[in-house]
Amino acid sequence: MKKTLIRNVACYFWGALDMFYIIRYLWIDIVQRRIPLISDVIDFSHMSAEYGGEFYITTMFLLSLVLNVSIVFSAVLLLLRWKKVHVLVYAQIPFRLLLVIPSLSIAPWLLKNFDIHSLFALVFVLIVSELLKMGSFVLATKPCATKS
Repeated sequence: MKKTLIRNVACYFWGALDMFYIIRYLWIDIVQRRIPLISDVIDFSHMSAEYGGEFYITTMFLLSLVLNVSIVFSAVLLLLRWKKVHVLVYAQIPFRLLLVIPSLSIAPWLLKNFDIHSLFALVFVLIVSELLKMGSFVLATKPCATKS
């Protein structure tokens, strides 16, 4: 029972934060009169044609695109409390660290609103965010000890 409660809270909490990320992403694009994801692809194609599509830039763009799409899936699967969602959550962690997109998606917004522009603060929040997310799912999926 306790394990189920921890899992449900973790799924709803992280799912809500993924939804916040998605809504914020959509809102920023819509306010700028852009089509989410499609405008990113078009902008990238123009930029890569103008400056050259170096392997590193192309790789980072594709990883960012894949992560954004996977966040949509993880938000839905977390809110549905899909049994194997922790696999997707763990798979996202290296991409979130590489692309500096914390799971605590409200954190960059808070840092900006509190006028905190420290790179150290952002990296700290990023690492703590991913440790908290991973830790919550490790606790939620860890097998219960049986009494003999």
